[in-house]
Amino acid sequence: RELRRAYAVRGGGGQGLPMLPVDDYAMAESEDIWADASPENIVWETPAETETSAPMAPLAPDPGVTSIVGSSDVQYAVVAEWGRSPEEVAARGGESSSLRGMVALVPADTDEDDLIALGEQLHAEYADYDNVNVQIFNDADAADTYAKTNSMEEGTPILRISKYRISGEDKIYLNKDGVEVDVTPAP
Repeated sequence: RELRRAYAVRGGGGQGLPMLPVDDYAMAESEDIWADASPENIVWETPAETETSAPMAPLAPDPGVTSIVGSSDVQYAVVAEWGRSPEEVAARGGESSSLRGMVALVPADTDEDDLIALGEQLHAEYADYDNVNVQIFNDADAADTYAKTNSMEEGTPILRISKYRISGEDKIYLNKDGVEVDVTPAP
């Protein structure tokens, strides 16, 4: 519990735990929100698809991934998820904030336009959440390492969605040659 509290208060410091806003450390103290964060216990979700969605060729099988979801532009595999929905927060009295965390994997050859479209789709899908931390990788080893240890030792995400109620940040970042570029659409 001390590690979890320190993580929530200090931002983790690479301790291998999901990002958690500072105002939620009390919830981390009261329940084990990380208990089901391992890849073996993932709850798979499929994003809303439009009528123009077309089936995509499947990704190469990966032993750590058991489900592939997709949009009209790109498929991705959810490697790990965590958090609590706005509905769960409301049912608990609304004293904490909603959180959506996800580590996902896209094919290595996914182009920038498709990545940006995926970022915009997920950003819109999670718009009702107070806090969002989505890390999308194009390397299976890097995604798996990050999901298990919160370490970017194997590689960095190529797309990141970051939203934090307290700071007001609400951005989509694309990693271009090691530099994060803000690709958030104008409101």
